[in-house]
Amino acid sequence: GGGSTELIVGNGTHYHYLDSVKLGAIRLTTIFLKNKTGSISSESYQLIQNYVKHHAIRSIQKIKEFPRELAFGSSGTIENLANITYRTLYKRKIQKEDFLEYSDLKKTIDLLCSLSLAERRQVPGINPERADIIICGAAIIDTLMQELKISRLQVSERSLRDGLLIDYLNRTSNEQFSERISFREKRIIQLGRACGFDENHAQQVKKICGELFETAKASGLHHFNDFDKELLKYAALLHDIGAFLTYSDHHIHSHYLICNADLLGFNQTEIDMMACLALYHRKAYPRKKHLPYASLNRASQQAVFFLSTLLRIGETLDRSHQGIIEKAQLSLVAADKILLKLTASADCQLEIWGLKNQQASLATAFGKNFEFQLTQNT
Repeated sequence: GGGSTELIVGNGTHYHYLDSVKLGAIRLTTIFLKNKTGSISSESYQLIQNYVKHHAIRSIQKIKEFPRELAFGSSGTIENLANITYRTLYKRKIQKEDFLEYSDLKKTIDLLCSLSLAERRQVPGINPERADIIICGAAIIDTLMQELKISRLQVSERSLRDGLLIDYLNRTSNEQFSERISFREKRIIQLGRACGFDENHAQQVKKICGELFETAKASGLHHFNDFDKELLKYAALLHDIGAFLTYSDHHIHSHYLICNADLLGFNQTEIDMMACLALYHRKAYPRKKHLPYASLNRASQQAVFFLSTLLRIGETLDRSHQGIIEKAQLSLVAADKILLKLTASADCQLEIWGLKNQQASLATAFGKNFEFQLTQNT
């Protein structure tokens, strides 16, 4: 920001560390570059960096204690630096999936420092109104990334106002969520509720899909990870939301709604994968001639093909929407044979009928004979 920089460490559920340091693009420009219209020497830039490091040292030391997998940057300064970087280095506009690489940021900073204020205003991608403060803003980001060994930033269009809105909605919503539910899952459930989904059915399909994923992995049927399992569960929650428009071809409507819901907390690849999983939970299997599937990268295509098969089974195992199936376990019982073991709390004719109808297509999808075995609790 102009007067301060906020530093946050957290996960999808809560924060681990928060701090606000008095290091802002306007504040530092007033201290170091006030009324300066020429280029910025390396010595002057180093002085700014030393000041940033000195004032942020406690936060830097504290943040180093936490394991970090991904770094996000938001605000006008970071967005503008990313825009400049992509326009000058890659000759294109920045896209939603792009990162701001530290090595690229350094090149952008060298360029900006070599120019006068008037010349900086002409740099492709820059907001001319930020030309006077952009170097001090860059020095803050540069120093923090260097000290924390952050190699890349995911540039976020979200900012404080988005957080305030989400906080307000969470505080005033009549629907209460468990603190154990992640931010991402809250967004998924809120979308489902906005579409009037059958929540009990969605949760049952999610539970079954989780069991299928874990037991299939234990049997060596796949090697997908927890990231893929998470997307499968979210897709299970949303697979029927297209019925909000019409039940006929609701899988197509589910795909459209997921793609266009602007789900906070998800990148475009994750959204596309969840949408495809919902699209293929019934009727046609994924095929290369289908544009939504063909648009995915190879790794995502492989995941969607296998996970959509699990979702197809999960949906079938709650065809009655009664939550009758208590356990569903996949196992490889022979080199060419997969067995689905089911435990039911009551008669489940609809579920068994659905499995029998899909038995041949499931065998084709798995590339092995597919059989099931039912145990009914009395």
